[in-house]
Amino acid sequence: MTVQDIINYASSRLLGKSVNSSDAIDWINDALNEMGVDARKTTTSQIVAQESETWYNLPSGCLSIDEVQASDGHRYSFWHTDGNRIMFMDADTYTIRYFVMPSKVVNATDIPDCPEVYHQALAYYVAYRFDARDFPGANLSMARLNEYRSRYAQAKSSLPKRERYIRVWRWS
Repeated sequence: MTVQDIINYASSRLLGKSVNSSDAIDWINDALNEMGVDARKTTTSQIVAQESETWYNLPSGCLSIDEVQASDGHRYSFWHTDGNRIMFMDADTYTIRYFVMPSKVVNATDIPDCPEVYHQALAYYVAYRFDARDFPGANLSMARLNEYRSRYAQAKSSLPKRERYIRVWRWS
């Protein structure tokens, strides 16, 4: 769905009133910012670890690390992060795939930078923010917020689960 499709859905099906597109764009950007890692936007970067057990800075904009691969292309599990830096047990060149914030929408023709299953939830967020402008604590505003959260959680649970693994090792 484009931003305009989301606005139309919120206007016609949820509110019964027209929504200003510039307000809706701002609200959709707010929702995208709240999604963070859930938007599943990733990028990669290489880090050359010349020494083992040395801290290296993570790329700017890194929200969370999804996967680390060694230079041979295999998954590498012996790393540790403090959120801003990463440490590897071995010296090598590593490719890091990490989550970044979704891109902001600018025009009504843009498509939000998140999985499509979240788009309907974004319409509920627009409806919530529309009502919350004038009546932030009203029952209808809170009901729309709860519906947004419910649809967001539903969409999130419908996405394929990320592969998880447990790494256990001891620093010497």
